[in-house]
Amino acid sequence: MESIKKIARITLGLILLVYGANHFFDNFLGLPSMPTEAQEILISMGYWLMYVKLFEMLVAIALLSNRFVPLALLVLAPISLNILAFHVLYDLRGILPGLVVAVLTAFLIYQHFDFYRPFLKRKGHLEV
Repeated sequence: MESIKKIARITLGLILLVYGANHFFDNFLGLPSMPTEAQEILISMGYWLMYVKLFEMLVAIALLSNRFVPLALLVLAPISLNILAFHVLYDLRGILPGLVVAVLTAFLIYQHFDFYRPFLKRKGHLEV
């Protein structure tokens, strides 16, 4: 299972790094343009999209370097859900990368769930 987890982590990191860099380097992947409505939504986000892509790349670096992986996955969870929701609602033909990111994120969060277990306690107590 460790090798599957490693493959998932590296694959997710590479996807995020490449798609994040694609945003900053003017579509070097040559992806087809999105429908007009989807483009208008992304344009209306203004500078926020730049920050989302920057966070994607920071998460990718964390995943690829195997540092702060549980934290990186927590940062990535809402981003991956928004990627998926955006493609479901506005650009269904481009859903495959978003679906892969969401599935890999969910798988890796499940694999690292012991790190998150303390946050899910009903009552916490502070030791002094």
